[in-house]
Amino acid sequence: LMKCYAVLDEKSDLKKELKKYVKKHKEEEADLYFDLSKTFYQVQKYKESEEYNNSALESAKPDEPYFKDGTQAIFSGILKLKLLDFPGAKTSFDDFLKQETYNKEYQELATALSQELNTLVCPQKSVSLSVILSALLPGSGQVYAGNYKKGLYSFLINASLIGASAYSFTRAQDEKLSGAL
Repeated sequence: LMKCYAVLDEKSDLKKELKKYVKKHKEEEADLYFDLSKTFYQVQKYKESEEYNNSALESAKPDEPYFKDGTQAIFSGILKLKLLDFPGAKTSFDDFLKQETYNKEYQELATALSQELNTLVCPQKSVSLSVILSALLPGSGQVYAGNYKKGLYSFLINASLIGASAYSFTRAQDEKLSGAL
């Protein structure tokens, strides 16, 4: 039923029926939402999967098995990766690794993904500060943003052009002076 629902149009009556079913079975609410989230994930509807995953989180008790063993944290992290939410994914994997009762099978996966996400999750840089730095010293905005090679090349190109212009200008001034004498 859930897989059929996941591939059907969002506006179908099946969605209403499924919500009624979940409300009737309040003691299984978190399990049902988590199952729905996994089903939507399988049919690559990641936004809907996230919606039901969040509903599972809201309605779950801390002693639910998939919360105790960390399955939910791993699933949340992978789902956030699919949605390109790298900081959220890193948080989910780090939360998993902080748990004392986590599933040992997932420890290597969570550790590797968390470490890999460290390279992707960078602090935000100020665009306006980068522009100001570049205006003051060409290439410094690139260096500030972490693009060291581009910054160096930009500085060297600008320095050589400025140097060539200055040399040409002073040479022209010298020629004028020597012609006047």
